[in-house]
Amino acid sequence: MPYDEPIASPAFEPRRTAIDGAQRLHPFSLLFSIGRAARNLLIPGLFVLFAADDNRYELFLMVLFVPATVRAMFKFLTFRYRFGETELIVTEGLIFRNERHVPYLRIQNIDWSQNVLHRVLGVANVRVETAGGSEPEAELQVLSVGAAEEMRGRVFEEKRRARGDEAVPAPQPAEERDELARLTLGELLLLGLLSNRGIALVAAGLGIGWEMGLFDPRQSEEWTGPVGAFLDRVPETWPWRLALLIAALLVFLLFVRMLSVVWTALQFWDFRLWRSEGGLRVESGLLTRHTSTIPFARVQQVTQIETWVQRLIGRRGLRVVTAGGDADNDEQSRRRWLLPLGERDLIDSLAGLAQPETSGTIAWQPVEPRAFLRLLRRAAILGLLILVIPALIWSRWWLVGAALVLPWAWLDAKLRVRRLGWAITGRGLHVRSGVWTHRVSAVRFNKIQTVQCETSPFDRRFGMATLAVDIAGSGNSDHRLRVPFLDATLAEMLRDRLTTEAAKTRFRW
Repeated sequence: MPYDEPIASPAFEPRRTAIDGAQRLHPFSLLFSIGRAARNLLIPGLFVLFAADDNRYELFLMVLFVPATVRAMFKFLTFRYRFGETELIVTEGLIFRNERHVPYLRIQNIDWSQNVLHRVLGVANVRVETAGGSEPEAELQVLSVGAAEEMRGRVFEEKRRARGDEAVPAPQPAEERDELARLTLGELLLLGLLSNRGIALVAAGLGIGWEMGLFDPRQSEEWTGPVGAFLDRVPETWPWRLALLIAALLVFLLFVRMLSVVWTALQFWDFRLWRSEGGLRVESGLLTRHTSTIPFARVQQVTQIETWVQRLIGRRGLRVVTAGGDADNDEQSRRRWLLPLGERDLIDSLAGLAQPETSGTIAWQPVEPRAFLRLLRRAAILGLLILVIPALIWSRWWLVGAALVLPWAWLDAKLRVRRLGWAITGRGLHVRSGVWTHRVSAVRFNKIQTVQCETSPFDRRFGMATLAVDIAGSGNSDHRLRVPFLDATLAEMLRDRLTTEAAKTRFRW
């Protein structure tokens, strides 16, 4: 607490809250705010007006552009920030005035991002994040790069002084930092080829085409006419049709991979991982350059991800789940890549650096052997249900489909049981799972919030249970800490042990 005594106490002396004058946003902030309003409100309305086949509700968004512009101007004129002795003070508003006091000791991250125009103009969007909440404590759009660097150095300098550190080192220049990893051009292309993001871009393109009426039979003859004429010249024999289908599939897959490479280059261009004061710093992006800091104390979970193709070439990726405010959207959220693709030894060393308490030799413990029969039964029933509709249409292929489903169900159950496992090393818990994509996660005892045993009717029938561990930010994890098909007695013992170990530790952000 800021004060040890109530405000009404005679011994109370008001402290000086600001040692520097209030500072404004950069003048270009108004330009970017109006541009963001135009992108969200004006451009969609114009697109619908000229591209759609009829008037849509998006046209009403254009009317909102004017009040959004007024609001942007009002925020620019009233927004201020200043550095206090022990806190960052941010104020905005005139009639309804909002003043936020963010103690330096609570600040975890000061991150910023820059698109192409930001870099040309020498400005950045700055986000001040603490350990709690799903939103940043303060978002400053925009500051000059020099002001952003000054804020970061000033805040963490005051934070070290508040902790009693004698030495207050100055921020290191980029060329003098401890660089841990980077993505080369070859690795970037490889990552793009292994990614499936192209499918999402194709789906987005189909949505735009539908909005523009390209799939209307009356308007699609212009671009489908040449394709139809080509198909008419192809002989109507099954070898030709099969060859044409295979060629079209290969072209589509090549197109999707090219889109994946483009998307990967936009996000991970010049990806670098640095060692910073008390944490890690990640920089990446082509058009929009993201710079984020991940304090070691804020790391909740470390997950190694390895697809079946990556296993063939000896590569894997490393992600962390952090607590507190989001970074941006999708991959830049609380699920952050420490390194999207790297050699196994490098990934192991980075995982140990992020969570040294969980490093060491892992002695994996299996789940119940009876889980194989349960998984086999589940996969077989699901596969046969999928064959019901085709069997009603092509009844003669029922036996062929059933003959293929049963071996697939057996293989799937066998591989799943083999990959499921858990282990306790040092002061942390490890969980692994996945058949085609292997995932191995580690969490420290002092990051565990709740531990519970879950049982379904089938679990109770077979004397099994699922061990579930929750951490801060677990809803954003792509690998939940769950170990199914454990013996019920063993699951309860693990629950008690993890609860006891977590209670012995001090929870820290």
